[in-house]
Amino acid sequence: MSTSFECQGVIHHIGETEEVGERGFKKRIIVLNTGGEFPQYPVFEFVQARTAELDYVKVGQQATISFNLQGSGKPYNDRYYGSLRGWRIKSTTEAAPPPPPEPTAPDPLAEEPKAEEPKAAAKPKEEKPAETKPKASAALDDEEDDLPF
Repeated sequence: MSTSFECQGVIHHIGETEEVGERGFKKRIIVLNTGGEFPQYPVFEFVQARTAELDYVKVGQQATISFNLQGSGKPYNDRYYGSLRGWRIKSTTEAAPPPPPEPTAPDPLAEEPKAEEPKAAAKPKEEKPAETKPKASAALDDEEDDLPF
């Protein structure tokens, strides 16, 4: 059985290179979005000299990662460990376009827009008295009510 595989997707995250241990073991992770109805986000790790492979790709690019399955046959601290160890990455598209720039402050050297001439003041509208609603029945006219409205 071969332990070499490929996975295609859009680059979701690229981690920084980390040095682990006293000997300076280097590793770097990358996360792909596999897309589809139920997208998955597998995490691949590139180690030692292969960490430089991730310098040539960017978040948002479509990519194919070649990787090996790695795992221990013995538990360590009552746990089995495994990883997806990347050894090559190929970008199949350019990075997604950057978002549009945010608006900046106006240029102080640019011409100022001409001020509009003031318009004639509008006449205030006359207020109409509130109309009273007709009562529902004549029987209510004879009764006094203590309602505030």
